[in-house]
Amino acid sequence: MNISLSAKKMIYSPLFSLIWLDAFVNILIFLANNISTYNYSKSSAFQNTIINKRSIKNVNSIHEDSESILRDKRSVILSKKYRQPFPIYYYVENLLNFFTIQTALAIIQLESCLVFRAINKPSLKKPGLLFIPKRSKLSFDISIYSKSYRIIKVYPSDDVTDVERKVLLALGIDYEHCRYDRNIYVTLVHRNIHFSKLYKFDIKKSDDTKTYKTLYDYGSFMHGNGTFESKNGLPTIIPKNFLFTKTMGQNIEMSFLDIKKLNLFYCNSVCRRKILCLNGGFQNPNNCICRCVPGFIGTNCEKPDITRLSCGKTLFRSEHRLKSLSVKGRKRCVYHIVSSAKTKLMIKVTSSYIKSPGHQICKPSNNLEIKYRNDKTTTGVRLCGSDKNIMIVSEGYHVMVIFYSLDFSSKFSLSYKNYVYGSVRLVKSAILE
Repeated sequence: MNISLSAKKMIYSPLFSLIWLDAFVNILIFLANNISTYNYSKSSAFQNTIINKRSIKNVNSIHEDSESILRDKRSVILSKKYRQPFPIYYYVENLLNFFTIQTALAIIQLESCLVFRAINKPSLKKPGLLFIPKRSKLSFDISIYSKSYRIIKVYPSDDVTDVERKVLLALGIDYEHCRYDRNIYVTLVHRNIHFSKLYKFDIKKSDDTKTYKTLYDYGSFMHGNGTFESKNGLPTIIPKNFLFTKTMGQNIEMSFLDIKKLNLFYCNSVCRRKILCLNGGFQNPNNCICRCVPGFIGTNCEKPDITRLSCGKTLFRSEHRLKSLSVKGRKRCVYHIVSSAKTKLMIKVTSSYIKSPGHQICKPSNNLEIKYRNDKTTTGVRLCGSDKNIMIVSEGYHVMVIFYSLDFSSKFSLSYKNYVYGSVRLVKSAILE
């Protein structure tokens, strides 16, 4: 396999290594533990296997039916009455790629308090997740386990992210475009949707779902792209704010808000001592400290992260006169622009170029993102490829500009100033306190 010079530089760069080393090591730990325990030949040592989980001692379990957390197939429906201890057991039918499924589960486990444990055959005493091929004869009678297991059908072509999304659906994390308030944010083109896939667009009633007062997230891992389940290649989901066209439908990783909701849903009772996390952060169940929105630091996520020397100055005050910001290179930087008069901000991206082959949808690790809403947990407007003259007016007096670039030729230039027309809905911001 030939690897380009630029790719080699990226692979061996300290930046790339620091970003991925911790996650890679922990995924290997998960896989090693599961591979050693999963034995299709009925290993007698299987019952004593323990999956390691950092900083979690008394783990809990999920079941279904009368001894379980109840999960509608495509909704977040929580009944605290049936909450049981982990782990979540799972069985993988022989014909499937066990490593792919393990990797998907490892990613979810590392981002939450959830613990998954492989078993060598389905058991009514250990309900959980059952992975079966989409179209193949099974080695067991599935009807016996249909009430005890959440059945996940896997195609041979499914990769890690495909399986990860199916697992999240089985755990009750619904498609973002099925939220009760989705019609405020997107328009569906029903005539372009496969008739057999219409259920994937069913809107959920607010009484049946938990959104934890979060905003609609165009950048959610659980949001379909513009041609999601299209029968003719034409659009099925159109954002009402066209600036989110390249944000919607990324299938690379869970967004910060996806991870936060998953942890609020399953892990909110793990930490006995509660702490306040500001600026949209939440208490990480794996160590019970605050996990901050990227761009914030501090015990309570109270401070903007201005510690990255390679990014230069990262905190700017806007005024009534026009100011500018230009950045170029391979970087991971977050810039904060705050109105000195606590007014709205006007941001104009005069030009941006993010080298991104096939840039119809921006990758989370390679884009220019403008977070202009008061709630900084939700994904902002993402730009990749070439863009110019993009005008954005903020909701409040704080805008975050996130520049994640994998290529030295990537760059952007923008101008900003106070926006004095109209009212601003003030929110408490640790930046101005």
